Amino acid sequence: MIYDLLCAKDYVPMKAKEIAVLLQIPKGRRKDLQQVLDALVEEGKAEVNARGRYRKRRKEKQQVLCRGIFLGTRKGYGFVELPDREEDLFIPEEYTAGAMHMDEVEAAVEAVSNDRRREGRILRVLSRNTEELVGTYERSNHFGFVIPDNPKVSMDIFVPKGQDKGAATGQKVVVRLTSYGDGRKSPEGKVTEILGRMGDVGVDVLSVARGLGLPMGRRVFVKEIRPRTNEVVIGEGEEVFSDSLEADRVNYMAVPEPKIGEAGRYTAKIRYGHKGTACTVTRVGEDRIRCDFDEPVRAVTPGQAVVFYRDGRVAGGGTIL
Repeated sequence: MIYDLLCAKDYVPMKAKEIAVLLQIPKGRRKDLQQVLDALVEEGKAEVNARGRYRKRRKEKQQVLCRGIFLGTRKGYGFVELPDREEDLFIPEEYTAGAMHMDEVEAAVEAVSNDRRREGRILRVLSRNTEELVGTYERSNHFGFVIPDNPKVSMDIFVPKGQDKGAATGQKVVVRLTSYGDGRKSPEGKVTEILGRMGDVGVDVLSVARGLGLPMGRRVFVKEIRPRTNEVVIGEGEEVFSDSLEADRVNYMAVPEPKIGEAGRYTAKIRYGHKGTACTVTRVGEDRIRCDFDEPVRAVTPGQAVVFYRDGRVAGGGTIL
């Protein structure tokens, strides 16, 4: 009877509860209905999407199977990157089958016309790429969940009671996945490390490093941020000390504008918490200066501001190159 319903021409995909209401199945027998639906899925006669709605499985003769790497998005839909094709296969949110970003998957390509983007659905995950994630912990009364930092992961990670390592709401944590879900159930995990709160010293760098899968047995710092290539360059203490820097977008305030080649003595600050370091500032171009520090300074970061002081007054500043 259930399979006949799924095969009916006027049937639209429904959740198990909606099917029970339609067929007037009492609450006491709805577990039996769920067992029948699960059996139909297992036998390949039915399929269920990410929203938990059931329908008759489409005929395999209308499909072309392929293997590739799933590329996720924050909005839930994704793409399968195919090694032998330039165009990726679009996967709607309801047909991702619990695949995560960079998982190897088998997908079915749906029959479409030549003037449309090829669409498909994930049949199964062949191998998992993600074992742990970095994200922000949110606590509820009896459980918690982690919102992943990675924008390619759309699913929050459910954390059962007692598996949160005492994390508090708003803290950055590392969560190890214990279950990947199946499209209907959320992935589950266990908090293995509490990194701290965003804004605490070093937490932002540590979150980025752990998110990239870098083993951090020592203190590291961000050397450079490259937004065009989505790269963060990280180094150890000695690697991030600089003797000099150059800057453009220069403004002069409490001192006369120097001539090109002219140098002066100042105290420079390269971030809010920097106490300042004595230096020589030389104008090397129409809108460029070079700052040579008396002592090496840590974490000179392109894109941030450098400000020069003389006699306790702001003399000028620019944007670090």
